[in-house]
Amino acid sequence: MSHSNSNAEITVNELGEQIWQRGNARKIMKEARVAFKLKKYSDPVGAHVKLASVHYSLVKRYMSPWWKLPLAVWHLRRAVVHAWVAYHLGLNNFDQIDVVSRTFFKAPEYLGGDINLAHVIVTDALFRTPLNEPMDEIPYHTRALLLVTQAEIEEEIGELPLVGIASLYMDAIALRPKILKEKDEPMAMRQWIRVATSTGLWFFDHIDAIRGEKNYIFDDPENVAYDYLIEAYNLAEPLSTDQALKILTESQKRGIDLKKILKPRPPK
Repeated sequence: MSHSNSNAEITVNELGEQIWQRGNARKIMKEARVAFKLKKYSDPVGAHVKLASVHYSLVKRYMSPWWKLPLAVWHLRRAVVHAWVAYHLGLNNFDQIDVVSRTFFKAPEYLGGDINLAHVIVTDALFRTPLNEPMDEIPYHTRALLLVTQAEIEEEIGELPLVGIASLYMDAIALRPKILKEKDEPMAMRQWIRVATSTGLWFFDHIDAIRGEKNYIFDDPENVAYDYLIEAYNLAEPLSTDQALKILTESQKRGIDLKKILKPRPPK
C-alpha cells in the first residue's frame, strides 16, 4: 500500500514539471486523475484545485487550429467546475487562491467564470483579510502572480487608471529578488518567468498611453517591456523550449524579435 501511495505522490510532484515541459497531455491528465483520487478525501480542496490547475494549463494547447477548440472549451469548463467546488469548500492557502481566482477571471460567464468574484478574491488576498482562517503566509511568487492577475482584472473592469495598473505590475516585479531566493528554486523560477513575461508584454502594449500619463513615475515603458521580456526569455530558454517559444511568439506578434537584441539591459 505504501508503495502505491509513494508512486501517487511522485505523480503529484511531477505534474507541474510535465506541464512546464509540454509533456503528453493524455499522460498528464491520467496522472492528474490518479492524484485527485488519492487526495479527494484527505485533502478535497487541494485535490480540486490541483485538477483545476491541470485542466487550465492545458487550455492553450487546443486554441488552434480551430478544430481543436472544443477540447480547449472542455478543459476550461472542467477547470471552472473544480475551482467552484474548491471555493465552496473553502480555500486554505494563497496558492489555491491564485489558481481559483485566475480560473474564474479567464473563463467566460457562459462557462461558469465570474470576473467580479475573481476581483473580490484577489483583492481580499492582497489588500484586506484572508478568505478563511488559518492561512499560511503568502509566498513571494504567489503575491507577484496575484498582483498580475489583479492588474489584468482591473484593466478588464476599467475602473482603475492606467497608472494604477502600471503600479500593480511594478509592485509584482519589485518582488524579484525575494522570489529568486525562495527555497523551491524551480517553482520560483517558473513563476518569475510568468510575472516577467506578463509585465513586459503589458508595458509594450501600452507604451504610447503610459508616456502620455503625467503621474507615471517609473522607467520608460519601452525599457520596462524589453528588460523583462529579454530576462524572461533568457531564463526560460535553458529550462523549457516550449516556454521560451511562447515568449518569442507573443513578442513576435508585437513586432519584437528578441533574438536580434544582443545587449539586454539587466532589470533594475
